[in-house]
Amino acid sequence: MNKFRFQKQKEWFLGSNNSLRNKIIKNTFKFFLIYFIIFELFLVLYFYITEQSLDKVFSILQANLLAGITTFIIIILSFRTTLRNHISNRFKEIQADMREIKKGNFSKRIRMGTYDEFDELAYFANSVMDEFEKKLNFEKKYALMDPLTLTYNRRALNLSFAKFSSRAKRGEKMQLSLFLFDIDHFKKINDTHGHKIGDEVLKEITATVKKILRKDDNLYRVGGEEFIILFFKLPKTKEKEIIERIQREIAYHIKKKIPEISRKLTISGGFVRSTNYIIEDDKGFQSMIDDADKLLYEAKQGGRNKVLR
Repeated sequence: MNKFRFQKQKEWFLGSNNSLRNKIIKNTFKFFLIYFIIFELFLVLYFYITEQSLDKVFSILQANLLAGITTFIIIILSFRTTLRNHISNRFKEIQADMREIKKGNFSKRIRMGTYDEFDELAYFANSVMDEFEKKLNFEKKYALMDPLTLTYNRRALNLSFAKFSSRAKRGEKMQLSLFLFDIDHFKKINDTHGHKIGDEVLKEITATVKKILRKDDNLYRVGGEEFIILFFKLPKTKEKEIIERIQREIAYHIKKKIPEISRKLTISGGFVRSTNYIIEDDKGFQSMIDDADKLLYEAKQGGRNKVLR
């Protein structure tokens, strides 16, 4: 305990071993020792070669006095040089790293390794950046997600449109299919069983559809019970097959997972292909949605439980 208290008192008076002050002092005396030894070696060599006698002690004292003065000057110069170089270099490193962060590279961290107060500051700044990046990624992710179904929302859909449009403008051949659908008689489900059951239906539908979709396909919730699926390079021969599978799996899983829904759950929708639109223009995607919506309306008017293409 006394040893620990002595150590703390020593650090309070002299600073910690890794403090900037002690580091500069150590480097300063290192330079002093090197220069002093070299100087003394030259001095001894000189006396040896010239075979100086004892009666020249005073001249040796004068020489040592000169050596002391020279050493003192060296200490001052080396201290200033060490201080200037170390602090200046560390500031330049920190400024360079901070500029990268300022540009938007939030994964960048301040370099460490000098083991002094600068590292303590860098460690604290890096820990703050770690928490900031986690929060930023969390907010960025959920800003594009529907909180109920944890699938993509309309904002994410617009970003997808912008991305595909940009790729099309660069000359990449884009083959997209858009499937807009909603749940038949969903209002009746809410009115009969309550919104809690209605929410369960929405969550089960998204979970079911996600299992069917391929890696490059995405599901978006764009309204209360309205969804859009973007298919990437879906062969025309597979369109009917995947639509019927979605209809079949939704009906089966909802009945199995939510026994309160006794009747068969069906969907109606409209299906369009990007080959009929100019998707290099942002308005092309909106035209796809509008036409799919018209087909959805016709399917509703035609008795529901159908998808028009």
